[in-house]
Amino acid sequence: LNEDTLWATKGHEVAWEQFDLDYSIPVSPIKLSDSAPELTVKENDEQFEIIGSEFSIIFHRKYGRISAFNFKGQELLESGPQVNIWRAPTDNDVPRMARQWYEVGYNRLELANVTTELAVVEPARVQIVVTADAKANDGTAGFAYHYVYNIYGTGDVILKTTVNPNINMPSLPRIGLQMTVPRQFQTMTWYGRGLQENYWDRKAGYPVDVYESSVKELYVPYIVPQENGNRTDVRWAALTNQDNEGLLIVGQSLLETSAHFYTVEDFTKARHTYELKERDYITFNVDYRQTGLGGGSCGPMTLPKYQVKPERVSFTIRIRPLCKDDNPIHLGKQVIY
Repeated sequence: LNEDTLWATKGHEVAWEQFDLDYSIPVSPIKLSDSAPELTVKENDEQFEIIGSEFSIIFHRKYGRISAFNFKGQELLESGPQVNIWRAPTDNDVPRMARQWYEVGYNRLELANVTTELAVVEPARVQIVVTADAKANDGTAGFAYHYVYNIYGTGDVILKTTVNPNINMPSLPRIGLQMTVPRQFQTMTWYGRGLQENYWDRKAGYPVDVYESSVKELYVPYIVPQENGNRTDVRWAALTNQDNEGLLIVGQSLLETSAHFYTVEDFTKARHTYELKERDYITFNVDYRQTGLGGGSCGPMTLPKYQVKPERVSFTIRIRPLCKDDNPIHLGKQVIY
């Protein structure tokens, strides 16, 4: 408004719009192994240990995932990333979609047939390839997982994940990665849609920008605990401590993210908010895509175009330590090869 009115004061925002500018941005691809410190690898029957000049990563061979990521004496990851299909059903999921999800067993997938292979590709780059199956013992849900980790002497981890679902399954709650992060990294900063929670079919009213929030404030206390706090169209997201140090995730494509002091299982099992008890770690979800919310509690279910289909999906993320002087906006623009 350019003047005061009876219902709002001068300067009140009546409407806004964002749109892409149709021009290409020149980039200079970066090869992370150039001039990076060499890596040392130790292994036994249970794990690989990749040691750099300022970091170490322990990789659990049986489960095919990182079990510790230490940078300059600080633990950045406690476990993961690992593929996650499940979300705590929302009020809109319950009438129809959630019943299908429970029937096929999306909530009770178990890993099997895990194989893990390591190769030293260059002195400053180690590659770990993981294959695994995930199946529901008393359901029809089944998936094949394929991970390719490239770990560099810089401390960067480039992870390509491929998820191949069985055919003839209903739409998926989500396809993404889940990891646990030490509780001290309680501030999330992201470049995507915000500031409030938003979903694939509930995002048009949330502008793309750089936002910051505490993990506690990301939680939305619905009367019946359920999926909450998601952010869409995320280019990068960081979890940091009070010294602005932590973990940065950058997507090669747009991502969806959320972070909570509760697990997905906590939200699934609880019937009232008082039953939720904060964990001593943060559950960090980095999704390729999550099914939209729809209106199933009082109207139509999620439109087909906003459902995650049981189709083969591949996506790549960059994981790296974030120092207090690092600029995630700059790092998020880098093109890696």
